[in-house]
Amino acid sequence: MSGDVRSRVVVLGVGSGDPEAACLEQADHVLVAPELESAVLFYAEAWRVDRVRPGDAVSTVADLVALDGPCTVALVVPDEPAWGAVVDGLRVAADAEVTVPGTAVVPPRLSPLW
Repeated sequence: MSGDVRSRVVVLGVGSGDPEAACLEQADHVLVAPELESAVLFYAEAWRVDRVRPGDAVSTVADLVALDGPCTVALVVPDEPAWGAVVDGLRVAADAEVTVPGTAVVPPRLSPLW
């Protein structure tokens, strides 16, 4: 394994905007704020989805990255100040590339049917 392979943490919001379901489909682990779980379960298998609260998110992500090696973790959060602090904490504590792409998981009721 190459030393430059790093885990990724992608932080997504929920709402309207540019939908990003592909990230949930491709992630090894999907963490979600409890109040957003139903929207996430529309896009990701239940066995890959775990609830996480702001106070536990940084340690949970750091543990996943440490135990699972290079992996992708999707963290789906509401737009609240507590979660902004979590993103800052992840950038310090998790041995991973943390990105906030500005995309959102669109709840099924807002998603157009094709």
